[in-house]
Amino acid sequence: MTSILKKTKSICPTCLIKIEAKVIEKNNKVYMIKKCPKHGKFTVLVEKDVEFYKKTMNKYPVNRKRRTINLMIPFTHKCNLNCNFCWLPQKNRKDFSIDYLKKVISNSDFDEVRISGGEPTQRNDLPELIKFIRKNKKISGLLTNGIKLANLDYVKKLKDAGLSGVCFSFNTFNDDVYKKLNGQKLLKVKLKALENLKNVGLPVSFSVMLVKGDNDKELREMLNYCLENNSFIYELRIRSPAPFGKYIKSEKIFVSEMINMFSKILGINRKEFIKSIDKKDHSPCRFTGDLYFLKEGNRMYSCLYVTKKQPFENMGSIIEKITITLKLLSKFKIKSFFKIIRNKIRGEKTILHLRLELRTAPNKYNIDWREIERCPSSQLSKNGVFPFCYSLILNNENIIEL
Repeated sequence: MTSILKKTKSICPTCLIKIEAKVIEKNNKVYMIKKCPKHGKFTVLVEKDVEFYKKTMNKYPVNRKRRTINLMIPFTHKCNLNCNFCWLPQKNRKDFSIDYLKKVISNSDFDEVRISGGEPTQRNDLPELIKFIRKNKKISGLLTNGIKLANLDYVKKLKDAGLSGVCFSFNTFNDDVYKKLNGQKLLKVKLKALENLKNVGLPVSFSVMLVKGDNDKELREMLNYCLENNSFIYELRIRSPAPFGKYIKSEKIFVSEMINMFSKILGINRKEFIKSIDKKDHSPCRFTGDLYFLKEGNRMYSCLYVTKKQPFENMGSIIEKITITLKLLSKFKIKSFFKIIRNKIRGEKTILHLRLELRTAPNKYNIDWREIERCPSSQLSKNGVFPFCYSLILNNENIIEL
């Protein structure tokens, strides 16, 4: 049985013109069907799980665009790695000048500026840009492979400049896998950089490129590491490779499949996971939520899941804290609940909080224009500012330069 879930717009994957598209349900999966006047009909799998898609399909009002919250700045094209899944592999392109970037930031109303690359630590004026972002009362986030952060003095310099947090790329605990994915063995330098970030107290989003057959069996180990270092790691961010730049042609991992993986690891019912999604804050390409764990000695138990919060934000309102407390009371009974209270009085951290983000970036084959128009993230290019994933598509096809 086939049914139409919605009508939208997409782009032709050959000529990139905007065309009409339908999203349909067929055999419990979700497909996009679109037709270009010049290049014909295209059918692409959007999601393997129709229940998940229906739950996350963007319900934001059709006639209203969502305000863009954060701006991604490709600070440099230079990089000290040669990864097999690089989204911006054109290393010889000219970078934006610091004066131009300052002008963009001072004239924008974005809440957050995310500094990416290439590898942004390859520019010596990175601390200057961070200082300017803080001066303009905006949040600054750094997306980095972390190699240069193995130098403690450098990390302190970034912290003193006003850096708000770091999105830290960490793909495996196995150096052989690092060599395959990133071109060299990196485990030692990555762990040293994370130790430095912990020492200076910089919040970290632990970002993993999940490649089936290479590091997908390490999810439990990565989750445990994030919980063991919950004093500074606030988020576990999982991404699947997408056809931008240099692309690992591995089997795509859909967001619903990532949810299945974490449901098994956490022992949380999959339907409860999906049921808790806030439709206004999600889309079929991204799942975000907060996980809470009860720590008893060296053991940790997943206890509940609640909806999304923004990065670097203080945890919850009073009403939310009361709600979480009541849920804990119902789940862990009176005895465990009083242990939580006792440890809180002693200053021990018993309840651990970790934000989870699962993401697979839209590409020229499956991009849904209605979803992209409501994306809260944009990226700066030499041709203007575009929705993040759309800018990657245009750059990959040499339509614009980042």
